Amino acid sequence: MKKGIFIFFIFWTLNLFAYKIEIVKNPTNGWQILNEDGEPFLIKGVCYSPIPPSSIVWSYSFSEESSPWLEDGELMEEMGVNTIRIYYTGKKPEDCKKFIRQMYRLFSIFTVFSLLEVNITSIDFTSEELINELEDKITKKVEEYKDTNGILLYLLGNEIDYYFTDDKAYWATREMEELTPFARAKERARLVFKVLDKISGKIKEIDPYHPVGISLGTLNYIILADKICTNIDFIGLNQYVGKRFYTLWYYTRKLKKPVLITEFGYDAYDSKKEREDEDTQAEFLTSMWKDIIKHSYKNKRGVCLGGIIFEWN
Repeated sequence: MKKGIFIFFIFWTLNLFAYKIEIVKNPTNGWQILNEDGEPFLIKGVCYSPIPPSSIVWSYSFSEESSPWLEDGELMEEMGVNTIRIYYTGKKPEDCKKFIRQMYRLFSIFTVFSLLEVNITSIDFTSEELINELEDKITKKVEEYKDTNGILLYLLGNEIDYYFTDDKAYWATREMEELTPFARAKERARLVFKVLDKISGKIKEIDPYHPVGISLGTLNYIILADKICTNIDFIGLNQYVGKRFYTLWYYTRKLKKPVLITEFGYDAYDSKKEREDEDTQAEFLTSMWKDIIKHSYKNKRGVCLGGIIFEWN
């Protein structure tokens, strides 16, 4: 009897911690995520900050004082959401881990987990000391969260390519100073991508069970990122470009990795008419979802892993 209980405990523990999320390229359907059961999984997500009404986004915590996600999670599940993206993990890891587990256990909703919350303009990528501090901070965070049931993917940064130009980045090597502004921005990009690629390799050594990606805001550096970042599994893109994603699909033909649309959406407010127009919003969002599905494994064009609408409120 004791032996049977012990074996049950082992399998229960493995089920709790050891599931693996994979990104694979299927010869027939292209790139796809395989979930914890090894089944193809299309991300149908929303960006989420668990804040009560009238609260400031960056002021929230994952404590149980309000727990707005319990009500939000029910609505998300009803509308077909299977993934959320969070930007901030709070000051208490245990609270955040409990939140992630609850969303997964109660509503079958995975979390795209942020590993680089700081604005990269605050980092001098020419400083070995600061880079080591960044690597240490991120790897410690992975150690802390890697066994949390409900994490789907790790995401490094948000729109990091917005911070390569002279008006955003204060740092440069002596060689960069001799270049034109455009060339200098490209060299900054090259250096940042190399750093993040190295960190991605460290992440995978600690946690081989969750894919890792970076977040860009434009297509300007997507090919460079794809070439340099050999340790990342996908490229995240925040895209606000109209009813469809147009040029993105042209670029994906040149990539060795799939893309995930980490933000997209359309405002419900019509500024010309000065009123809400949810019908037009629904029209645009429906068109964008159809475009995502068209370029996913579901239509045998697997270059896109899914999309995440900005944002839940």
